[in-house]
Amino acid sequence: MKKVLLFTGATGSLGREFIERFQDKYEFIPTARTKAPNFSDQLVPSDIRTADGQTELLNHVENMYESPDILINNAVYYCIKPLVDMTHSQVENQFLTNIVACLTLANLVVNRFWKNATQSNRERRRGIINIGSTSGVHFYATQGQGCYSATKSALHMVTRHMAAEYNSYHIRVNAIAPTTFPGAVPISLVADWIDHYCNTAETGEIRIIDTEASYIL
Repeated sequence: MKKVLLFTGATGSLGREFIERFQDKYEFIPTARTKAPNFSDQLVPSDIRTADGQTELLNHVENMYESPDILINNAVYYCIKPLVDMTHSQVENQFLTNIVACLTLANLVVNRFWKNATQSNRERRRGIINIGSTSGVHFYATQGQGCYSATKSALHMVTRHMAAEYNSYHIRVNAIAPTTFPGAVPISLVADWIDHYCNTAETGEIRIIDTEASYIL
């Protein structure tokens, strides 16, 4: 039986690449805040920044499948400008999308589908993959990434805490932290690592994908 992947931010370049390449390997529940042209009719529009949006999304998931097997937190709000020029709304939306929604949606999936399913979690190697960034690891002083990098750094750290806390339910949690794609590294490389973590036994890893190497933080 194919694994069921709940993929947020699915209409971006990474989501499109991954779904196109692995459509025969996995069942997909792609979701994004708004519909996008030339994208699968399977797309489930959802604003995961809100509790109601998350609940409606998981209601849809439950109507289609017994349970998702992998949650891929790929939704992102990307606003690059000096901190002093950022509005309250821009700061709030970056943190809501890039960290708060990732954690709260993960908690909701665990509590609704996985918390009392330890045996099947182990058998199907269920887990969560958070899409971070090298901006959450390295200091790019002149690129206006102050707020964005803060959200990604927080996501890396919460990944480790999630891995530790969810381990008792046999749920794996890892993060992939690529540099700019497709500019600095190919999207296909990032997609390959997502595929890897959909099936691996490892947990608590922050996988850095940089121009010269891939390594664990």
